[in-house]
Amino acid sequence: MEKKFDTAEHIELVGQELVLQFEKARKGGTDPNAKGFAIEAATRKQLELLLPSVLGVGQGYIIDSYGNVSRQIDLVIFERSLCPVFSINESPESTYYPCEGVLAALEIKSSTGRKEYIDSCEKANSVRNMKRRLNKTEDNKILNSRRYGQVELFLGDRPTHTVDPDMFPLFDILTGLITGKVNVTQDTLQSYFIESQRNAPDMLVSLDGFYGRFLDEAKILTNARLAKEFKVVPCENPFSRFIRQLYMWFCYGHTASFHAFFNYFHDQHEE
Repeated sequence: MEKKFDTAEHIELVGQELVLQFEKARKGGTDPNAKGFAIEAATRKQLELLLPSVLGVGQGYIIDSYGNVSRQIDLVIFERSLCPVFSINESPESTYYPCEGVLAALEIKSSTGRKEYIDSCEKANSVRNMKRRLNKTEDNKILNSRRYGQVELFLGDRPTHTVDPDMFPLFDILTGLITGKVNVTQDTLQSYFIESQRNAPDMLVSLDGFYGRFLDEAKILTNARLAKEFKVVPCENPFSRFIRQLYMWFCYGHTASFHAFFNYFHDQHEE
């Protein structure tokens, strides 16, 4: 009999194991946000194997070179091959990722109601408050941005090559909420995201069969900041769709010039 392998089923199992580990930690009295709960190495590896090799999976805080720090993030997808990571004993409660090297910041919940949704909004908002070190023109357009995973400049080699951040949603860190299940109706959940759009995570992944995302006028995934609508739909393989969206953000998203990392290695006595 011919052997078959269902990639979608495999990806869903990885997502379920990820949520299960956080659920066990919380039921066991270990708060993943306060006690430095760490994802098991095997699960982290399985998730990393699904992503481009230049990306890594971590936990901790996102920082900028101006001294700002986000709230502790359950899952940080970062440029493993390029981004410096500042960590003490590899503990999530003492690990910091420069925002210029972060692709996505995700909150993990075993179940989600209004309380959990509000917490995820606060996490997402703390990430949006990070300021990437950018070179800008007088009209606030960005010079010398690059694609994720690349060192060389993608735009700005000539003065006419600029990016308008107010028109280009893929310049932001992607934020999301991954949950094992939702405790409210689909309409109620959708209303949460619509009512608090500016603070909401960019996407929702519910492993009990729902997927939600902000859309632009062309019905394409965008961030909450620039979206025209939020849509929650039934989905047979929600974690698979989430991985696909990560690939899209990786392929088409932009971040600051590689030189932005230099600002994290400054001498405090330098003028």
